[in-house]
Amino acid sequence: MKRLTAQQRKLAYLGGIIVLLVPIIWLGIPSAPATGSQSGDPGGKLAQLRTQYDLGEHNLGDVDPTSATMNLVLLGLRGIAANVLWLEMDHYKDTKNWAQMEATTESIIKLQPHFQQVWIYNGWNLAYNVSVEWDDVRDRYRWVKRGIKFYRRGAARNSKYPELYWYTGNTFGKKIGRSDEWRQFRRYFKEDPDFVDNGVNVPDPDLNPDGTDNYLVAKQWFSDANRVWDEYGNSQHIMARVLFRSYPARSQLDYAEALQREGHFDEVTQLAWDEGFRDWTRDYGMEPVETPGGTIRLEWTPEQIAREHPDKEQQRQLLEWLGRYQNMTNYRFWRTKALAEREPNTVAAHRDLYQGLQAFIKGDTVQAEKLTYSGMEKFEKMLEDFRDLRIEQQMIEEGMLGVLVWQDAVRLNGGEIPERFPLYKLWTENQDSLPQIRMELDRRLSPDY
Repeated sequence: MKRLTAQQRKLAYLGGIIVLLVPIIWLGIPSAPATGSQSGDPGGKLAQLRTQYDLGEHNLGDVDPTSATMNLVLLGLRGIAANVLWLEMDHYKDTKNWAQMEATTESIIKLQPHFQQVWIYNGWNLAYNVSVEWDDVRDRYRWVKRGIKFYRRGAARNSKYPELYWYTGNTFGKKIGRSDEWRQFRRYFKEDPDFVDNGVNVPDPDLNPDGTDNYLVAKQWFSDANRVWDEYGNSQHIMARVLFRSYPARSQLDYAEALQREGHFDEVTQLAWDEGFRDWTRDYGMEPVETPGGTIRLEWTPEQIAREHPDKEQQRQLLEWLGRYQNMTNYRFWRTKALAEREPNTVAAHRDLYQGLQAFIKGDTVQAEKLTYSGMEKFEKMLEDFRDLRIEQQMIEEGMLGVLVWQDAVRLNGGEIPERFPLYKLWTENQDSLPQIRMELDRRLSPDY
């Protein structure tokens, strides 16, 4: 066999390199963004896979080039660099150097865009921890907005995972709707102090372009979280599945409840409760729930289980699991509450107690006595018709507050408290909460409320 010369071997090696370069170049062609009317080039197979699985890290070079962290990045020690930045961010938070803290946070997410805990921790930090450091409610709201916008960026960067969608919705709902500043925050959500159009405050166009209620925006984010879970099959690690799936319906119920809390007892509120009942019983209640005993639906009754599953042993198991999951989600209570709130008597009870309190705040004790007593009568009937609501804390507080206002109005009007009165049993059974109710009344009587 004739041996190749040195020159022939070099040519053979060169030819092999060229042959191998062809698939490498073909696989590694970078993608090109769209320009003008021309669509972008998806690039080679590797570029397409990076796009498909959102693995591109094109922004790593945005880390501060003058920082010591950049040296670690250049050496391939990205994890260590991120840890160093986390320590710096905590230091800036503790020293209340908010500008530097935000800048450091931006560097962290450039290094770890797919580590969801980065987004979760820092979004919560901005919306909850940093916001309370400010005295002015408007400043607090600005930091809450920053936290929400940070969550939204994280959801966009990790669009196939449901966690950040849920955290975004939870902050829209809970932080804006239930914090100590909820009254101002809910107003700012529709009338942002930083945005004015023709002399009128309007919503932040980036946060609430349609001027929607914060609970309805939260509902959409929770719905998107469920959709992403269904579409991509990536589970979440926040809570049990059956609880996680309930949040769109719960947001609708929270919306209806918030309208009442603000004194709205019109058709809009009635429709909100109607939709909340449908969402809870039809959409969420009829969603399949997998259990070790088989598939159930939370809206099922024992009779429906018997019709679906003739086997007695399987019926027993399914009934046991149905009870467990209904207890876990408080399903029966929310079903009863949504059903009760649709009743005209319940609406009238809330309205009379609310208007009686407003009259008392304005100093009209005669009207306050009349309205609160009327509300107490209707409220007692509602609790008789829907006995499960007697143990609900919010119902207890509303009834106790109504009785307290009525008693104060009676005394101011020169009358005496009779031995028996509507909601007497509720009043006597919850005397341990009376100091808290008195504090709540004093707070509402304050000019700053």
